[in-house]
Amino acid sequence: MRVQGGALDLGTRNETANSVALISGSISGSTGVLTSNTAFDLRSGTASAILGGSAGIVKTTTGVVTLAGVNTYTGTTTITQGILQVDGSINGPVVVASPGTLAGSGSIFGAVSGTGTARPGPLGAGILTIQGNLTSIGSLAFEIRPQGLEPTATRLVVNGTANLAGTSTQITSTPGGIPAGANLVLLQNDLADALTINGATSPTPGSTVTLGATPFVVGYSGGTGNDLVITANPTPAATLTIVSGNAQSTVIGSPFAAPLVVQARDALGSHVVDADVIFVAPAAGASRTVTGGTTTRPRRVSPRT
Repeated sequence: MRVQGGALDLGTRNETANSVALISGSISGSTGVLTSNTAFDLRSGTASAILGGSAGIVKTTTGVVTLAGVNTYTGTTTITQGILQVDGSINGPVVVASPGTLAGSGSIFGAVSGTGTARPGPLGAGILTIQGNLTSIGSLAFEIRPQGLEPTATRLVVNGTANLAGTSTQITSTPGGIPAGANLVLLQNDLADALTINGATSPTPGSTVTLGATPFVVGYSGGTGNDLVITANPTPAATLTIVSGNAQSTVIGSPFAAPLVVQARDALGSHVVDADVIFVAPAAGASRTVTGGTTTRPRRVSPRT
């Protein structure tokens, strides 16, 4: 069976063929299942019908194939070239060879491996879910869409182990500003298993990537502690310097003779406006040197020059 430049509509019919090739065009259906006795040959087009059987799929040529159905075939999906966009679901393992790309916003019930690219989509908002292990992948590709105060990003969810050893992550952004401190989860890793990275993983943990005019810091232990996260314009760490009022003592319930004045500066040496300087009361004992900490009742101190 060969579909080239036309449309095959199964409707509710079940069809079995010795081979099925989607050169271009579409294969659609409602509840009907299309079964191939040999691996589906997918090159370009859309298949929204249910693809079934024990054979797998081979995605060849540079075209884009979109799988939109809830497929039941159980064989291996192999992507050698072009893009296979999974917007429905597939069963079984997926092997992505370079320069092939696995994309989409659907679900994969099997392990994903290979030297090619995994790219969640559609652009700016899609979530691609792997209900299995990400055992290896050559590269990951994500896109950020600013959208004012609530930026979004494509995301890969891995409900299994995630091995990013040797993986290169590419991040792009559509035009627009992103608020400082915005955290975007790119790879969401389930449970408590850590992301596996090594010296060949890029970007390296803690490194900065700049998208447009916005710098982002990359982390592999963000989110719930084991996710790939980028943070926009992270606030530089502040340092405190005592200007006056130190080396004083008093009894409980009585104020100090002179106010404690501190100066807060960020990592660039600039004043931090209206910084919250927080002190911790002694946990026990008659006296204690207060060096910092947290409390539920912060003292707001304006910076002094």
